[in-house]
Amino acid sequence: MSKKQKIIVSALLIAVILSMCLPWFGGARKVQEIRGTIVLLHPITICCIVLSVAGIWASSLKYANALATTGLCGMIGMELHYFLTWHIQTVSGKFSVTDSFHLAYPEFYVGLGLTVLTFLTYIIFLNP
Repeated sequence: MSKKQKIIVSALLIAVILSMCLPWFGGARKVQEIRGTIVLLHPITICCIVLSVAGIWASSLKYANALATTGLCGMIGMELHYFLTWHIQTVSGKFSVTDSFHLAYPEFYVGLGLTVLTFLTYIIFLNP
């Protein structure tokens, strides 16, 4: 990957992290909002971010592509995990995909879309 491509993927990764500052979930705007930063409280998410950055920029490493791919897929997985489970302790008390869709704000989908876009951009840049 060229330096320009690494910068593009890194900028997308920064946009993903910034999107986590937006309200992602809740029952009512301005009353009960859960920001996407709850994802950052989990150590796996932090490890995924570190793996992604290491894989993107340390191209001299033997497993750089595996590190970045694992990190980006892990971030998608953690976002989906919180999407499916955040309301169990705070709102509903039960697992419900319907509640997950009902209580997610559009900003969550923007953040998830950015994460998927970052992953796809990285894969496209790997295979020109």
